[in-house]
Amino acid sequence: MKNLHQKFSDQPIGRKLSFVVLLTAGLLIFVMILSVAIEKKLSYQKILVNSSRVLGKVIADNTTAALIYRDSGTAREMLGALAAEDAIIMAALYNGDGTLFASFHSTTQIDKGSASLLPPMLNTDRNPENTEFGRGEYFDTLQEIKLDNKVIGHILLRTSLQELHRQMRLFLALIVLFSIVLLAGAMFLCLRLNRTILAPIADFAGTILDVTQTQNYRIRVDKFHNDEIGILADGFNVMLGQIDKRDQELESHRHHLEDMVELRTMELREANQKLIKEIREREEIQNKLAHAEKMEAIGTLAGGVAHDLNNILSGIVSYPDLLLMNLPGDSKLRSPLETIRSSGKRAAAIVQDLLTLSRRGEADFSVRFTQHASCRRTTHEVGDTVICTVTYCSHLKTC
Repeated sequence: MKNLHQKFSDQPIGRKLSFVVLLTAGLLIFVMILSVAIEKKLSYQKILVNSSRVLGKVIADNTTAALIYRDSGTAREMLGALAAEDAIIMAALYNGDGTLFASFHSTTQIDKGSASLLPPMLNTDRNPENTEFGRGEYFDTLQEIKLDNKVIGHILLRTSLQELHRQMRLFLALIVLFSIVLLAGAMFLCLRLNRTILAPIADFAGTILDVTQTQNYRIRVDKFHNDEIGILADGFNVMLGQIDKRDQELESHRHHLEDMVELRTMELREANQKLIKEIREREEIQNKLAHAEKMEAIGTLAGGVAHDLNNILSGIVSYPDLLLMNLPGDSKLRSPLETIRSSGKRAAAIVQDLLTLSRRGEADFSVRFTQHASCRRTTHEVGDTVICTVTYCSHLKTC
């Protein structure tokens, strides 16, 4: 059952709609046929029963005298008149005590089985208003024969249902034919309705398939009617428009993002180059700073050494000049003193180089002589530093 339901659910909508419409129409037609057939059968049975009762009443009225006078021949003749009624199978006339008085059997409706069921003794307790149907082939009606409100006998009529069956068969054939025409009309209408209903749905499904396969959200669903499918088509078109707008915005953002990424990449590249340049400059500055600090330390050391050497050279440079001033030209000590003075000057040049290294300016070693009226003063300087001042006055000299 589950598999059958699944197979039915997987069928196209057109087939399911056709099946539902035809099934509904078939059930309605079946219910109509069944109800009309039952009503037709009951009404025809009622007509036959009423006709049989009227006929039985007529026969009862005409056989009263025969029962009173026990004239069975007259009674059979009266019953024989029922031969004109094709539906009457047999008839029986009973006395007041329920014994069979006379009977009739139709030559056209010979039914041995039905004849054998004719009771030879009537049950007088039976309600004459009840109608008994035997095996669906006939029915029995019972009429009382009264005289001065006294029951003097009964007449039993057995009526065939063959005419009812024939009428029912004819009716069923006609109604089945009519039902087939109705089903054909329902099928035609179903096909027409399917075209009206399924055409928009098929177009809708085709559009969805195209959008799914091509990813083209500019496709739109054609709107056929302003029904629910039309509302659905409008909503789907709006959704496609929103998706298309979103894709365009995303595409624009993507291109803009590429430009932004490229611009940012260039900025980062330039910043990286600047950073590398700054790092290199910083390294150079740090190297220069380290070198400057080193040179400053060396200069400081050299300055200290130069000052120390100046203190040492003060005597070596100044005293040979003083001694040479007092020595005669042919003295043997003049040559050694000049050698000492020359060595002192070379040492002063070395001190000058040390002062240059210490960035304290060039060492200017000079000897300034100042002449006075009574004495002569000699000042020894290295740069701006006075090493020693010698004053020679007559026999007095100071330093």
